[in-house]
Amino acid sequence: CGLSENFIAQYLGAHVSVEDITISPRWYGADHALVLYSWPEVQRPPSLGGALDSFVRPLRSLVGVYPLPAGRATVDGGSLVRPTRALASFCKLSSLAVVNGRSHLVVAGSEMGSLLVWDLRQKPRYPRSGRGEADGADGGFCSDPEIAHFEGPIWHVTVFSTDLFAFSAAAAMGRGGFDDDAAPLSISSPKKGGGGGKATRGDDLGGGGIHCVEICCVRCSDVIGGDSLVFALDVMGVVSFWRILELGNVSHQSVKLALQGSVCLAEGAHLLGDFLGASYLCIHPQQQAQFVVVSTSGLRQTGRKFSASVADGPRRLELAHSFFDEEAGEEPLCPALEQPCGA
Repeated sequence: CGLSENFIAQYLGAHVSVEDITISPRWYGADHALVLYSWPEVQRPPSLGGALDSFVRPLRSLVGVYPLPAGRATVDGGSLVRPTRALASFCKLSSLAVVNGRSHLVVAGSEMGSLLVWDLRQKPRYPRSGRGEADGADGGFCSDPEIAHFEGPIWHVTVFSTDLFAFSAAAAMGRGGFDDDAAPLSISSPKKGGGGGKATRGDDLGGGGIHCVEICCVRCSDVIGGDSLVFALDVMGVVSFWRILELGNVSHQSVKLALQGSVCLAEGAHLLGDFLGASYLCIHPQQQAQFVVVSTSGLRQTGRKFSASVADGPRRLELAHSFFDEEAGEEPLCPALEQPCGA
């Protein structure tokens, strides 16, 4: 699966990389692969005009939704290269996950420290310019079938973003104080001897939200005895837990994220600036409240609530050392392998 070369050359003009891949099971009766594409901020090709160019030019990431053919069957006409749906993002995304039990909801983390949500049940739309025009709405598609596909009604925009908390905080500060309903949730200052920061009201992290740096990994727990939780990890080692709320009435449905708590794994680790350098998070398959975080300082095991129980296992997982004789002066063949890169 991928994006067509003509689309990349004419509208993106940058090297496109795959940041993350996940599966949406049994969406509309079939499994779909969700591929997250991102590209660096570079000088774009000359404007071609039209609604598609105006819509795509400010994008920084795109999630392509591809149907997975059953067995070894192949799809004619190159439909595997053309996504059936495209999720647009105006900020660079780093990780995404499908909510377990609700395959129509997609959550992604951004380099700005925010979480974005898409609802695949929403009616896809045409790409529209700033004037509200759509190239394909009146049948005026491009002669190139690869470009014409993206001019069609395949686009989705976000239905919710945690940036709302930061904007609410800025508005409250502009009025000279915080309102209880508008104040965002953020991480409190570390406490000596404590296990992790807790969620409080305020702007301790400057950005008005939980994460002030890039969210590097987003994962979702299984549905066991209730709703699943979304785990969001940033590079500083702050992990936040969110519950998806679907609020519906006669006229429309809305989706929101509700913060359930957060922990800071860098507390008490004697790290410069409490920066853990985290990169990946893996949820325990049997104990959904437990998870392992990969960082430059090793593997760290913890849970939503810190405890000293022996049953929870060690907080830090040591990697097996290489087989070499230190007394004889032998060196490991590849010392870089002692630092974990995934879990």
